[in-house]
Amino acid sequence: MTGTNAFKFGLAIACLLFSTLVKADVYQVTGGNFTSLNGTAYTTSMKVTGEITTSGPIPANSVNYDISPLVTAFSFTDGVQTVDNLNGVFYDSSTGNARPQFNTDDTGNITTARFNVSTIYPAVLNGPFSAIAIDDEKTAGYLDGACQGVTNGFCTTPAEAEGFSSGESEEGASWIHEVAPPPPEQAATPIPTLSRMTIILFAMLLGLTVLVRRKHLF
Repeated sequence: MTGTNAFKFGLAIACLLFSTLVKADVYQVTGGNFTSLNGTAYTTSMKVTGEITTSGPIPANSVNYDISPLVTAFSFTDGVQTVDNLNGVFYDSSTGNARPQFNTDDTGNITTARFNVSTIYPAVLNGPFSAIAIDDEKTAGYLDGACQGVTNGFCTTPAEAEGFSSGESEEGASWIHEVAPPPPEQAATPIPTLSRMTIILFAMLLGLTVLVRRKHLF
């Protein structure tokens, strides 16, 4: 093994070991039960819940902090639709910016945040609109509406449409910050051993290969 290859091998092993020690920060949010309903999809037993997973904590005393570089995953539901990082987008609903901003207290807990998550991207003017909305004053779910304003591919002006449903709570979002433990260590996989017959067949094949090569040489 050359020095370069040895270095690459060692670096790969170090990265693998480091990855098992990484802890993720999880910010869980819960809204109040919906009290204002429109359409037939939502009920008063439903509410917005979800979580954001980050690669590190949001700094304490943050003001309008862009958390997008930290986000590794997110998932939200309003009881009807579920939007996560695999099927949707996460954006500032007031500006149409893909970098929603968060505020935290002196312990790093989220105090205020305003954003939408939606499976519809890019949004189209007068096209469909569905989203889950979260801020410090209201949480809501919107389904099968229309989009009357688009900024940077995000719908910033939703409107009602035929078949539209919504559920809203006047209670602001409540956040909890948790630190997830690193993944558990996995038991080492036993190294497979070759049977005696396999070794014999391999030796015979190797010997046959040598004989054929010598025949061609002479």
